[in-house]
Amino acid sequence: MLKTAVGAFLLFIVLDLASQAPPVVERYHEAIPSSQAVLSQEEAELVDFVFKSYDKADRQRPEPDPNLHLACRTLCEVLDCSDVSGLTAWEPQTIQFTLRRFGVTDGFYFPLVVHVESMADARRALGTVISQDVVPQGVNRFGVAVDLEHRQLLVVVFTRRLAQLGPFARQVEPGESVLLWGGLTTGSKKPRLLLSTPEGALFDQPLKETQGLFWTHVFFPDEAGEYAVEILVERDGPQVASLFPVYVGIPVPERPVFKVLPDVDEGAAAGGLERQMLSLINRERAKRSLPACGWSSALADGCRKYSRGMANEGRLSHSLERSAGDYTENISLSTSLHAAHTNLMGSPSHRRNILDREAVSCGVGIVAVDRGEGVRLLYITQRFGRK
Repeated sequence: MLKTAVGAFLLFIVLDLASQAPPVVERYHEAIPSSQAVLSQEEAELVDFVFKSYDKADRQRPEPDPNLHLACRTLCEVLDCSDVSGLTAWEPQTIQFTLRRFGVTDGFYFPLVVHVESMADARRALGTVISQDVVPQGVNRFGVAVDLEHRQLLVVVFTRRLAQLGPFARQVEPGESVLLWGGLTTGSKKPRLLLSTPEGALFDQPLKETQGLFWTHVFFPDEAGEYAVEILVERDGPQVASLFPVYVGIPVPERPVFKVLPDVDEGAAAGGLERQMLSLINRERAKRSLPACGWSSALADGCRKYSRGMANEGRLSHSLERSAGDYTENISLSTSLHAAHTNLMGSPSHRRNILDREAVSCGVGIVAVDRGEGVRLLYITQRFGRK
């Protein structure tokens, strides 16, 4: 019934987080003191397990982050792991919304949400995801929460922090100018700021930089609505360091709203997902009176090869060997087509490629990696050929 319903119209599901405590930070990137994020004995054991897993892999340990810990604790209270299909349906947006409530806006995050009945179950699940999926991604922050007594749920979120930003307002007045500043983490360089308006207009703004520090004033126009602020850096190719909404002249939402995309069959094979993604791309273009992109088998072949390379290395990267040609490229890693499309459209730099007026053709390559219990990771590459 659900598949029939969402194929006919756009369904909105509002997740009630009103029973949760209010946001513990007023601005993005505000650091929560460790004293406010005290770990339980089980959580402390899992933090030590993460450290030992990284030591065994001879990799630098990620740092425990109090903001992430409290975000995981909230997710442990609101997520439901009893139905795998439910997880793939609305979990990604709930996770992203909760991370932002706690000031976390890193462009790349890798969540683990799993039903566990014992600490042995928790260690087994965490060990598997670390060895198979997390270590190659270069994450450097993480948070953990576990509830064995009531929810029987483990929630862990790893993030890759490419820039450490100073506090930034969630809500501003129309016409206001806000200082954005921060520092680059090791290996990041050439920071840039992209700002998109509620109508989709894009401003590419230079950042002043010296000795790893950067800053600029972000000017928000008089048009009220939700704006997207994105920080791009160069590190193993272009990477989104930070992405977050700013609410100009409108209230900050208190709960996430999930939009079900029509005609999406998450259970389809990779080839079917590729064609569905092209349909989603052309639907976005049609909304803005842009011509549809035709399917390019040549671009799709290159996309599949690139996605396969990322899956083999277990990481997202724009720096792998690529096929020749004149095209723009988006890459994504997700557990669902819906989440991947939503996140790409929510990122100004990726949205720019999808809605490029000069794009006439498109190829999509998806490689699905089965992780058991009905969960699979989708390594996705999109390429757009221009006139």
